[in-house]
Amino acid sequence: MVMNEKEEEEEEEEEEGEHNVFRIVNGSCNFEKDLCGWTVSSNGSYRWIRRSGKSSDTSAEPDRDTTSSGDGYYICSMSETGLQTDEETDLLSGLIGPNPKQCLTFWYHMYGEEINTLKVFQLNDNRTIELWNESANQRNKWYFQSLSLKYIGPYQINFKAIHGNGSKSEIAIDDISITNTDCKKGKIRTFHITYIFVL
Repeated sequence: MVMNEKEEEEEEEEEEGEHNVFRIVNGSCNFEKDLCGWTVSSNGSYRWIRRSGKSSDTSAEPDRDTTSSGDGYYICSMSETGLQTDEETDLLSGLIGPNPKQCLTFWYHMYGEEINTLKVFQLNDNRTIELWNESANQRNKWYFQSLSLKYIGPYQINFKAIHGNGSKSEIAIDDISITNTDCKKGKIRTFHITYIFVL
């Protein structure tokens, strides 16, 4: 069959379109079953790992997740003696559909004398925006955080953990949620390993 130039151009456009197809995801995850499509990358052996409870009595990991039962799962940046200070590990979402009003919420836990930094980025091919960061020992508590997202087209969220100077520098995250609403302003909420209270 002989194709004219217009048909050839249309076929090429269809083929290019197939290569540009991407899957829009919700981005929310409580880590109870898996990573919900989030992916982990690292520049060393320091990595985000899905966990339940803590691995040892001397670990700085949370004793529990943020569910009412406390026996669910969360994700934690695992460190080992011998790792280099400032090693990084990224927890990266799939491509998320934009909305003019959008809010990212999550719980985080940063406990240990050698904690370094947790950063949150919103990014796409054109922009990388640092939305928030926290550093140093925040005590043995879960903290709730909400961040207003920018309207930049389809994007990804990256939770970047930076390793501290020692083995007690685990950073944990749980209950990531992205909603098409404004972030609600209110008091900081914290969740202790044994009880809930409001500051």
